[in-house]
Amino acid sequence: MAETVKEQIAAGNFSNAEASWNDLLHFIKHRSGDVDVYNFLDGSLDQGTPAAASSPGTVKALMKYSRYLSGREDLAAGSNNITGIMNGVIKEKLKIIPKDLEWEELNEAVYNALVNDIMKPKIEEIDELLSYGVNVTVYNGQLDIICSTIG
Repeated sequence: MAETVKEQIAAGNFSNAEASWNDLLHFIKHRSGDVDVYNFLDGSLDQGTPAAASSPGTVKALMKYSRYLSGREDLAAGSNNITGIMNGVIKEKLKIIPKDLEWEELNEAVYNALVNDIMKPKIEEIDELLSYGVNVTVYNGQLDIICSTIG
């Protein structure tokens, strides 16, 4: 399955590569005893919604990730959570975000608009930004199998 994703990316079939990648994540999850692909140390982060957790589909998987990121948000006070931080201190620091625009962890319409770009390599674009002196932050994870590699 991983080889299929690699071949589809090489052929420029990015939408198909994203779908195959999602199939691979679904395969890993179900063949590994429900290892959480966003945190392989915890296979039960989303106990409250087993139907969504077991359903295939990238949007459902991303919604799970969104819930994972804000998992304790219901216990957090005020702006001491990712949504509060992004709509508070970060919005104030950037000074370019309209007051009526709220940050969301996952917006399905935005995801659907960008789905064909998810699997596209961006190294050249990052190099170009760096050549112009633009500061760039590249994230990679250590507990997940989705963002565990650079690039």
